[in-house]
Amino acid sequence: MSSELTSYVFYLVVLVVGFFVLKKLAGCIIRVVVTIAIVALLAAIYYYYNMGGL
Repeated sequence: MSSELTSYVFYLVVLVVGFFVLKKLAGCIIRVVVTIAIVALLAAIYYYYNMGGL
């Protein structure tokens, strides 16, 4: 239960930080690249966290 709450809070913080980073950046291509990087980072963290890699 606690680990689920911790991961939820972590993902929420990453989402908020990612939103503010995207808000500050200019240009559509840069936003797309940063969005893909954030999604890939979240997917990697989710995979390793659930598979016991970390």
